[in-house]
Amino acid sequence: MYNELKESLQLAQKLDEVKVVLVYGAQGDFSSGNDMDNFINLPPDSAQNISDFTFAFAGLTKPLYFFVQGCAVGIIATMAAHADFVYCSENAFFFTPFMGLQLATEGLCSIKFPEIMGRRKAAEVLFLDQRVTAQDALKYRFINGIIKRDDLPATEPLIQDIEKLPYLKKLLSTDSKTMQNAKKLLVQGQDMQRLRQHNMLEQTLCENAQLAPGFKDHIRNYMKKGMKKEQPKL
Repeated sequence: MYNELKESLQLAQKLDEVKVVLVYGAQGDFSSGNDMDNFINLPPDSAQNISDFTFAFAGLTKPLYFFVQGCAVGIIATMAAHADFVYCSENAFFFTPFMGLQLATEGLCSIKFPEIMGRRKAAEVLFLDQRVTAQDALKYRFINGIIKRDDLPATEPLIQDIEKLPYLKKLLSTDSKTMQNAKKLLVQGQDMQRLRQHNMLEQTLCENAQLAPGFKDHIRNYMKKGMKKEQPKL
């Protein structure tokens, strides 16, 4: 998942004909996150690899538009903090259960969530594994808006009715160079060196957590509890 998304964003960055990057899921959900079995059966991805994935989003100099339906779980939920536009269905939610998994915060959410939501709400989300519904996400400025059920665009096989996604058509009609210059200023206005250093710390802690004794047994127990509660897999 990480390499495919990273490479797609890097390609979009290079291609002149790409004006806006639209990220969305299929079959009514945005992303259920990592396959939990990978935590047990595969070695952890390197901190550098996941950091490169994060900065494919964080450093993109073209408008980044997220359309979120259903669940957005794990690190991909944190990538919404790097988007310029986030619109959700009424049933959408964001879920980052890093504490329950005994991992560490990822994707710069330890900086971006407090910046966007405020320190107190970010603490609830990150320390208590609270789900953020679309309604709360709007209240705490994490998203731009909510699209009513009857107004949602069809996602299969691909979104065709772009007019159902607010402002997307206007973004596509704006001069590309002018838009990219504005986005570059937004990106460069951040302390990117600090963000990279902080994200490497996040990802190193996460990688070390996965190598800790007892981690795989903990994940097995977490999966059993999750199946009983019928939660989406991470």
